[in-house]
Amino acid sequence: MPGVQRIAIIGGGYAGLAAATALSKSNEAELDVHLFDQHASHLLLTDLHKTVHSPLSSLQVPFQSIARRYRFTFHQQEINETQIQKLIETQRLACENAPENYHFIVIATGSKAIEFSTEGHHAPVFLNESSIKERTLHLQLERVLTKVKNPTITIVGLGPTGIQFLFELDDHLKRQKVNASLRILGLESRFLPTFNEAFHKYILKRCNERHIEVLFEASYLKPAETGICIDQYQKKFDLNSDLTFFFAGVKPHPQMWQADRFGRHRSPGQISENVFIAGDCSHFEGAGLNRLTAQAAVRKGKIIAANIERALQNKPLKPYGYKEMGYFISLGNSDGIGWLLWPTNIVTGLPAFAIKEAIEFQFRLLLDGIDTYFF
Repeated sequence: MPGVQRIAIIGGGYAGLAAATALSKSNEAELDVHLFDQHASHLLLTDLHKTVHSPLSSLQVPFQSIARRYRFTFHQQEINETQIQKLIETQRLACENAPENYHFIVIATGSKAIEFSTEGHHAPVFLNESSIKERTLHLQLERVLTKVKNPTITIVGLGPTGIQFLFELDDHLKRQKVNASLRILGLESRFLPTFNEAFHKYILKRCNERHIEVLFEASYLKPAETGICIDQYQKKFDLNSDLTFFFAGVKPHPQMWQADRFGRHRSPGQISENVFIAGDCSHFEGAGLNRLTAQAAVRKGKIIAANIERALQNKPLKPYGYKEMGYFISLGNSDGIGWLLWPTNIVTGLPAFAIKEAIEFQFRLLLDGIDTYFF
């Protein structure tokens, strides 16, 4: 049995925490696990749309409390791309108040929102995922509502994040008895084009029922004096918008690293035996799910934790082969849509909403010390 094995995990998102919590349960060796993240708390990003009516703190779980529960060491420290590359090459990290040498490395830096430039905007308020994560959204929303009696609110982006914010906003404003006009626009010709068309039809039906304006094949160009300038069907025009949200999707941060089917870092002609990659910043070889989702990130984090343990036992590593079990988005209070087990098995309404909530609750349970991830 090897002696103390020191492990550095860079990134405290879904993958990093899945790896850290799984490694804490190892009985095969004495592990000294160090988790590095620039923030003090893990943010439950899949519930970010709830900040429309709830404080950001309700979605934040302090890393120190998780570290105490799972017996690892947390360092609030940003590790930049240069440091990560050196860490991959040498397994050494120059960081204040942290060890320098590590036996195993886990890179789990995740993804970052693609941002629109709002430079030069005037009166309208522009928000993106970064600004929502940095400030209290429901208080910003209240300030807009105190200044504008019947606001027009625009969501730019037809992806899951934009859709969930749209319906959460609509429900919240109706509860507040605010007479607001909502619209959503994006480049695609329909909602969620990579999903079964039933998603598009159901979401569009709900938009029509709520009198939400939908603009397909429309691209944001720049801020305008009273809103935004867009291009639709090769025609440029301004839209009034008192509050505009930008959700253009996410990209791997700081880059996409390649991994073999066991999760080990792969560069041209070389595999790093003791360096593993997980989460949105990783692409695994093989047939396992590589979508940039929390579902994939958690499973990647867990498989590389298992493979580190197997490496310590001199056992063959286990390939990553997780298949997507379903995908759900919420459409406001008590409504949603998704698929379960196979993509044509569509679930809508309250059952879909309940499944979505259960999926989010599963990760909260993990952070509380209860692991219910069986596959």
